[in-house]
Amino acid sequence: MRRGTESASAPSDHRRTESLPSVSSHPLDGAIAKLERGLEHFQTLNKAVPDRAVYANAITLRQKFNPKAKTITVYFDKIPAIPLTWALIAADALQNLRTALNYVAWELAVLNLARTNQNREPVYKTEFPIADSPSSFREAYVVDIDPAHVAKIKEMQPYSPSFMANLQAELASGLAPEILAKVHHPLAKLRDLTNGDKHRTLRLLLLGSGSQVWPAGVPVNCEILHTYITMVFQLTPNAECLRFDIRVTGPKPKVEVNPTFNPRVAFASGPPLLSTIDHIGGAVQKVVTDFFFVF
Repeated sequence: MRRGTESASAPSDHRRTESLPSVSSHPLDGAIAKLERGLEHFQTLNKAVPDRAVYANAITLRQKFNPKAKTITVYFDKIPAIPLTWALIAADALQNLRTALNYVAWELAVLNLARTNQNREPVYKTEFPIADSPSSFREAYVVDIDPAHVAKIKEMQPYSPSFMANLQAELASGLAPEILAKVHHPLAKLRDLTNGDKHRTLRLLLLGSGSQVWPAGVPVNCEILHTYITMVFQLTPNAECLRFDIRVTGPKPKVEVNPTFNPRVAFASGPPLLSTIDHIGGAVQKVVTDFFFVF
């Protein structure tokens, strides 16, 4: 992810000294600062999260033979823990990115009120709306913003035709556009992740399974009749991952399994941590950059 000020803040001509605080020279300096802060948190996580192989090598399995049912069930045993501090840093990154968008909306409203000679602050509801469909777009959030800028904000929405054009295959399959917007658009992910963090509970991080490769099990003192694979998207201790129907041929039957995991740190709601924040950061940066030159 590029730093937000590489392209956006160059025209602002900051002048800094050792003894004086910086003086804001552009209305979106606050939005840029929040964007940069979010990117700093992302870089912190990017350096802290180890390579996937480290996690893969730490995952262990255990199995249990049920003599009555003639089954061998394989469970996840040891799963590496994810530090709680990473969830806090991720939440801070996302909240800063969300705030950057709201700062843009506020400054657009301030600009419009000044141009129309309205000597007041924007209404308290002013913020950057993020909607999955035209009908859910909150007009009350942009009532003080110039209609031309509102139109531009609508072009940036998850439901926008330009974004939906990238999802033609999914649309052709019959999936609802608002569902596709919610799942795929980075701003929709930002809204949902920050709303949950702000109003409900901390979005914990778990180890997501990523890709899984399960070679055929090697039976010991048994014959495998059927194999059932349970695709687990978030790895947790004691979760079932394999079950074998067997015919016992000797004492202490077992099945040797050597799967290949490609785990990744992910939000408890599903999306992977680093790529999701990276994607969101790029989308927020584009919004800030696109509106920078209207002032």
